[in-house]
Amino acid sequence: AKASNLEKERAEMEARKKGAKIKVDEIMARKAAKDRARARLEAHAEGGTVGTFVSSNTDYAAWELWCPSDDEDEMIQNLTPNDPAFKVMEKDIDERHARMKDKMKTAMKMKEAGNIAFKAGQYTEAYKNYEAGLDADKRVIELQANAAM
Repeated sequence: AKASNLEKERAEMEARKKGAKIKVDEIMARKAAKDRARARLEAHAEGGTVGTFVSSNTDYAAWELWCPSDDEDEMIQNLTPNDPAFKVMEKDIDERHARMKDKMKTAMKMKEAGNIAFKAGQYTEAYKNYEAGLDADKRVIELQANAAM
């Protein structure tokens, strides 16, 4: 069972990595399109038509070549999957997730121990187990309900 949980966690992590890779690819594609548009605008500007006043024939074609700069360019340059800051953040997320799962397991074990004590008529012991489980993870609704009984 432990091996299958480990495999399941690895599969989930791989799925998250694939999703992140797809998003990064989309952002990179948008950046490449903006870079191409900027290059076309610069090439058009070198032709001498940008910034010159033409009284009867205004060339609006350059308007289609311009694209605004935004924060995505900086984001791509500052945060990529190979960036050490990204690796640290990813490690932190994984560690927090592991701690959360450990707390949940502890809470569920205490719930089971409390249920066994409750069925045996040891209500004080059951309450202590439920409280210990809530100390581990307060989000387990079953423990809150059992402790309230």
